[in-house]
Amino acid sequence: MLNLPHAVSALERFPGVGPNGVVSYSVAGDPMYHNWSKRHWVNFYDAFLIPDIVAAPLKIWRDLNRAGAEGLYCVAGIPTLQFATNHKLDNLITLPEGQIFLAFASADFVVSKWRWEDVDSDGSGLPSSHNVRFGNEIWPHSAT
Repeated sequence: MLNLPHAVSALERFPGVGPNGVVSYSVAGDPMYHNWSKRHWVNFYDAFLIPDIVAAPLKIWRDLNRAGAEGLYCVAGIPTLQFATNHKLDNLITLPEGQIFLAFASADFVVSKWRWEDVDSDGSGLPSSHNVRFGNEIWPHSAT
């Protein structure tokens, strides 16, 4: 058994924006263990950006426009490094220019995938082809 850093326990429950207000998110243990055991350090430490983007997302979509992705959430945002800094991990994380961070969560708000993606050339600041790749926009709520 690998000993994961103590800070991983902070990813077990943290608040974030959901469809109708604040919900409790968590990061699935399996991808964390996999990234640690395979020494995928960038992806491992990028998980500590997830609490920042779910706390203040630029956009949240429900359902991805592909088979088997019904009910999943995609949360997009630019991390502040606040959570990583609070856990003394900010020096291990790089925020790439011209990219946006995405976290993919189940209907229970368990995040099992996360990654950086290029920003769309449409000037929205959102992921490339967001208008065809993602389903219903649920955050921010529309005024209508």
